[in-house]
Amino acid sequence: YRRVMDLNPTPIERVEIPFEGKTLYAVLHLPARSGKFPAVILGPGMDMFKEDWHNIAQTYYRERGLACLAIDGPGQGESLLNGLKVDVTNYERAGSAFIDYLAKRPEIEADKIGLFGVSMGSYWGTRIAAHDPRLRACATGLGFYGTMDVIFNQAQPNFKANFMYMAGYTDEARFDAEILQHMHLSDMAPRVRCPYLMAHGEFDELTPLELLRFFGEVRGLKDAHLRRRIDAVNELCATREGLEKPIGKLSRGYRQRVGLAQAILHDPDVLVL
Repeated sequence: YRRVMDLNPTPIERVEIPFEGKTLYAVLHLPARSGKFPAVILGPGMDMFKEDWHNIAQTYYRERGLACLAIDGPGQGESLLNGLKVDVTNYERAGSAFIDYLAKRPEIEADKIGLFGVSMGSYWGTRIAAHDPRLRACATGLGFYGTMDVIFNQAQPNFKANFMYMAGYTDEARFDAEILQHMHLSDMAPRVRCPYLMAHGEFDELTPLELLRFFGEVRGLKDAHLRRRIDAVNELCATREGLEKPIGKLSRGYRQRVGLAQAILHDPDVLVL
């Protein structure tokens, strides 16, 4: 990839950032050799690495005049190879370290830094957005917004084995107790204050109930109030019967009703359809 960096028509730089006794690694894509640019942190999925983002950074961001920082967070790529494991909370702290780096670069507009995260990067990206108010926008896709039970306990076993390796665990019971049970967004989602986009697939494995619960948490609904609102919108939108089914197994009309239930969950004064 160093050869690609040398041959690219616009600057690409290798980045190393000291972090909690270890090192974070990243690749910075700049749209030109001079000027000041907004920047986007590209948050990878669980087993992605920073070089995976090259085509996206060059095609979709550079061409629009945005700088990109493609990252290897804790437990990923070069950061993992050099001993930096992921834990429950260090990814958002690493996110702040990446923002620190961008804010100090003379080419970057420090008040125009956003993040795009995919797959597990949607989970980490949401945590970074909740943790650091300097992030001005967050977009996520292929999302992990609800429980991690499906990916780690129901999906193919290599997902869990891979994450255990990233976190430095060989004992599954210890991993479940010390990491998995704490991997949720219920405590973080209400703290997201920047503009936030969630893109989610029609055939995703999340169930409607989990989807509604997460959206409620993002809106700051809690406990009994959240349960009452979920009950109310399920009654209003006639979505109660499919609560425990994966969204992909529901009819198109049912999925549309789930989307409507999400839109009215926080009881808005006005709804534009």
